[in-house]
Amino acid sequence: MILVGRYRSPYVRRVAVTMRQLGLDYEPRLITAWDDLDGVTGINPVGRVPALILDDGEVLVESSFIIDYLDGLVGPEKALTPPAGPERTRVQQIVALAVGTLDKMAMVIYEIRERPPETLHPPWLERNKSQVFSGLAALDRLAPAPWLTGDALTQADLSVGVVTLFVRERDPDMMPAGRFPNLEAMMERCEALPVFQETQPAI
Repeated sequence: MILVGRYRSPYVRRVAVTMRQLGLDYEPRLITAWDDLDGVTGINPVGRVPALILDDGEVLVESSFIIDYLDGLVGPEKALTPPAGPERTRVQQIVALAVGTLDKMAMVIYEIRERPPETLHPPWLERNKSQVFSGLAALDRLAPAPWLTGDALTQADLSVGVVTLFVRERDPDMMPAGRFPNLEAMMERCEALPVFQETQPAI
């Protein structure tokens, strides 16, 4: 399998850490729509990463769908999201909160990076920042014990780890020291995992 996208994208990194945690081999293809839009749209017509090219040539897109496929590939005993019941709902709800926070952070970055300064709308920027902060606060209330849903690491932990590490790296002011102690503990725990060390984004 070929994973298309750079680890600097948290959406790509979610898939990469999942594949490594599940013991699935892949070949990284480190391209982005920012640098090679034609190359990405040749794989995913929407021009977004990640995309996962399967061994038979089929292409899967969107990180959550790809992750769901990977769980099905390894079976329920190894899957990082429980197959059914309240346990599955709990993990999915945490993942949805994490990815929703990430989506708002992506909008913040787009406003700052791509919009000409004279067209920047500060109230819209601050609104999105407040939604990121609210998402982080909600995630911080999910005290790990030792992981977010109990003794076993799940997709909830991987996704929250990827998202919060990305927010901290892109805008440290969003995560001042001591403001989100549970998330700080989660990030430290995730950074110690080989799957996070092996997918450290390039500067």
